[in-house]
Amino acid sequence: MLSSPLMAGERHGPIRLLTLALVGFLLAVPALADDYRSWYKEGIEAFDDGDWQTTAQAMRKAIGEQPTAGERLRLYGTRFVSYLPYFHLGVAEARLGRCDEALAAFDEVERQDTVSGDRASQMRGLRDRCLESTTASPPIAPPPPSPPPPTTSGSTSSSSTSSDAAESATTESDTRLTASQARAQLQFERTREALDALEALRREPGTRSLMVANPRITQRFRLAVANLAETRTLLARGQAVRDAQMIDRAANQAAELESLFRELARRVREEQTKAREESTPSNDAPRSAEAPTPPATPSDEPRAEQPPTLLYNAAVAFFRADYQGTLSTLDNASFEPIRAMTLVYLLRAAAAHALWRESGGEADDLHARVIAEAAAARALSPELEPSPEMFSPAFLDFYDAAQNR
Repeated sequence: MLSSPLMAGERHGPIRLLTLALVGFLLAVPALADDYRSWYKEGIEAFDDGDWQTTAQAMRKAIGEQPTAGERLRLYGTRFVSYLPYFHLGVAEARLGRCDEALAAFDEVERQDTVSGDRASQMRGLRDRCLESTTASPPIAPPPPSPPPPTTSGSTSSSSTSSDAAESATTESDTRLTASQARAQLQFERTREALDALEALRREPGTRSLMVANPRITQRFRLAVANLAETRTLLARGQAVRDAQMIDRAANQAAELESLFRELARRVREEQTKAREESTPSNDAPRSAEAPTPPATPSDEPRAEQPPTLLYNAAVAFFRADYQGTLSTLDNASFEPIRAMTLVYLLRAAAAHALWRESGGEADDLHARVIAEAAAARALSPELEPSPEMFSPAFLDFYDAAQNR
């Protein structure tokens, strides 16, 4: 009979060990690639040091990997921060005097509604200062020398004609500028509506896992969001210098991004429909009694029980060496957060592995399940390194070896 993981750490107390294992593991599993976390950490450190140029560069790279703010990240030790790349980018750009870029970043902060309190006050102050600098009246030039008095009625008529032509040209320029600004405002509203619709679709249960399984969609989405931030910067610059052509160019780019967001939303819906069809069992499909049960995939239907409770109960069973109870607790479990679903796969793999070893390595169905569950965990979190405090050395060796199968 194998000893349970709990027995090896009884001197610490079961509750303390369980808590450390669960919390430590959940924090260790990355929700996305590590790149944006590393860039954000570098940007925060530069921000704390007042290195605005490095802050801006790091935050832009982080946004390129993960444009959605609000996540809680652990920088190191016990320091946890909110993922607010647009806020820190806007502050850095404002400190560098690049107000167009700062205003565009602050617009995205307001769109995502991710800051409040002191940060919101700081953002308003910097925004007001930037708006004052971009709308300040130019210095008054000295008056030009008075023209010589007219000598003939013909010269008076010519001067009047030139003045009328200049006034007409100014009026036409103002009219075009007003039309360009109105068109751009309408187009950016449409683009924002398309992005909001796609964001809402991404938050639906099961959609994030689908996008992880379709990296091309995720890559195009992140690139489009980064391009939208640049397009907002172009619009702000055009409005600041009253350049109708620049404003029109920004509106055209926003229109292209609107089409892309709507196309991505259509692709996501198609993937959702495909996943639902594949998860629906066919009455005509033959069933094999000897086939191992494949790992469950995240369902599109919300679960009544919250992930922390179910995972806690499963972990309690696992640490008590009740491996069959662990599998029963997590049978058909499906959660939206990638970290939670990764832990489901990993606990099921470890429990099946323990049962397989107890059978003397003769239960082929359990062996097949261990391989399938471990592969599913690695597919969701490729950079995963299971904690040795939570899993046995035998399972850790099996998990590492399974990567090369």
